[in-house]
Amino acid sequence: MTKIVIKFGGSAITRKRETTKFSKAIGEIISRSHEYIKYNDINKLGRAVFNARTKDPDLQLVILNGAGPFGHYLVNERGKGDMTITPDLVHQSVEHLNYEVASKLEACGVKTVSIHPFNTCSFDGEHNISELWNIAKAYMNVGSTPIPMSYGDLVPTVGCRGEYFAKYQMISADDLAVKIAKDWSADKIIMVTDVSGVYTEDPSMPNAKLIQKIVTDKDFGRVIQKHNIRFSESSIDITKGLFGKVSKLCNAAYETGIVSQICGVDGLEAALAGKEVGTLIVRQ
Repeated sequence: MTKIVIKFGGSAITRKRETTKFSKAIGEIISRSHEYIKYNDINKLGRAVFNARTKDPDLQLVILNGAGPFGHYLVNERGKGDMTITPDLVHQSVEHLNYEVASKLEACGVKTVSIHPFNTCSFDGEHNISELWNIAKAYMNVGSTPIPMSYGDLVPTVGCRGEYFAKYQMISADDLAVKIAKDWSADKIIMVTDVSGVYTEDPSMPNAKLIQKIVTDKDFGRVIQKHNIRFSESSIDITKGLFGKVSKLCNAAYETGIVSQICGVDGLEAALAGKEVGTLIVRQ
């Protein structure tokens, strides 16, 4: 039985960088969400998951989705001093995105059940996801359907202060992916982005080369140097963009041996089939 944690990145399912007209009112966020959600790409992801489960009915999955502008933009604005951005607004915004993603997956024949971090996780200096994970495992103990699903969100703090909100701290889908994969002893983490994997530099640059395999090391700085990676900065991503993802995945590989794979939307089905598409992150 193969166990895989899939994370649909915010850049893969939303127009993450197009935030100039993104609203700060939940009614308008919902009514205009179609302007920011990549429904065609979510359909591709849904079909890839459906096909993989059809070929291997015993394949066990957990699906996570990133927040895109539905979370990152709003929290960034709060960080700039906009106190009208409340924890409830951020949560309702990312919850709506998750609802839209789950609905599209179901239309592709992939039934999921969403577990909301806002109500099931906490932060006391470290993220505690035990309640969320216990609920997910309860569903998996019943059978392979529905697939447990969660997403990047805010979670209440316990005995400490949050970074952007006094009583709440962010938990990214990247954080959830690594924590779940470790606890579950998953075979692989697959992260889907809007590019085909990790490149030596911004993929739009003419000399950018896809890195097919990253061999991790205790010192992430050495990993970057060894593979000659120059990460481009994201002005919106509060979780440090691809740099943050690769750092967390390298650390997970080094500590536990969990293999990770970063690929584009069109590479998910091949990645689920065990093919070496995109970028693999492995321990020596």
